[in-house]
Amino acid sequence: IKDEWYRAVALTRQVPHLPEALRKATLQDALTTAQVIGDEEDRARTLIDLAPHLPQILLRDVLMMVQTIADEEERAAALTDLAPYLSEFLLRDALTVAQAIEEELYRAVTLTGLAPYLPDTLLQDALTAVQVMKNEEARVRGLIGLAPHLPRVLMWDALKTARVMKWEWDRAWALTRLSPYLPDELRFAVFQEALTAAQAIAFGQPRTWALTELIPHLPEVFRRVAIQDALTAVQTIEFEQYRVKALTGLIPHLPEVLFKATLQDALTSAKVIEREKDRADALAGLAPHLPDALLRDTLTTVQMMKNEEARVRGLIGLT
Repeated sequence: IKDEWYRAVALTRQVPHLPEALRKATLQDALTTAQVIGDEEDRARTLIDLAPHLPQILLRDVLMMVQTIADEEERAAALTDLAPYLSEFLLRDALTVAQAIEEELYRAVTLTGLAPYLPDTLLQDALTAVQVMKNEEARVRGLIGLAPHLPRVLMWDALKTARVMKWEWDRAWALTRLSPYLPDELRFAVFQEALTAAQAIAFGQPRTWALTELIPHLPEVFRRVAIQDALTAVQTIEFEQYRVKALTGLIPHLPEVLFKATLQDALTSAKVIEREKDRADALAGLAPHLPDALLRDTLTTVQMMKNEEARVRGLIGLT
């Protein structure tokens, strides 16, 4: 087989069926072939497919090959997929490779992908790598991804980092997602901090989105407050398209006493969106929540649209 990718795939699929005497040489052949695959995505996938069959000494070679992948997104994905097969010694090397990723969002994703397999000593290094990131979104993602795996002593450090996030949205989201992993005596106060941060967001649209994202994770006493604040914030959103989108995200979290009126408000706003494609998308987003009578009325609205693409999008969304 001349094509390196096809040859590597064929060799890899043979490995489980070979006698022990042939397996080692076939694995080495597959690994050597994978190394010269030109397309980085194909090379990365082939290396990961080989990983379950390789001894640690060859996994070290795979890790070195992954390190040479130029596309940082591909490198991040490959490191994460490789992690379950690595010894603690090689996990230390994988962590070093992850820390060398320049794009901080990819670095954060990789660190969280490695986290389930890291011992506490390496989790400390992973947390430190997240804490020094300049990109606040990456820092939040890293904290959230590491949280389920951190011992209590490191959770305190993660909480300190979350509390000093500059942007209210980032602070609210980080605090909310860290809270389930905190001691009971601290959790209530941190939920209150998260809600306060979301309420402090200046503009209605991001404030509504932040509160809506927080609601499913909040205890009942805070959930009621967050719902009322989100309903107030959504009324300050000027453009119908964005108001409907915000309401659509909020509706699934509403108690029955608020559900009907809010749904009607969203539907009324959706019907006056000027651009028909946007109107169709907004109506389609509301469709899962509509009772049969309103669904039939919405279908009639879509059928009357002049723009054929909008009509098609609306009809697909309503069915």
